[in-house]
Amino acid sequence: MLKEKAASNSDVLEQINAVYPIDSSMNPTDIAIYELDEGDGSISLLKTYQGLPSDDNFLNNMLEEANETFVELLEIQQTL
Repeated sequence: MLKEKAASNSDVLEQINAVYPIDSSMNPTDIAIYELDEGDGSISLLKTYQGLPSDDNFLNNMLEEANETFVELLEIQQTL
């Protein structure tokens, strides 16, 4: 997707390639990301938005919760 958008501009392609190997990019329509639920054994395909996996999934929800807890601990540390 990005590769195709930048194809007409070699300077942009070089800039992207300096940060991320452009040949390693994938078309989002060629991949599928699944979420496994150990509790009930289900497997579900994550929804996508503009070629990116939805933020509303178990992993992201747990990361958000852990980050919020960490922020609370940092706030307590600042009072010491």
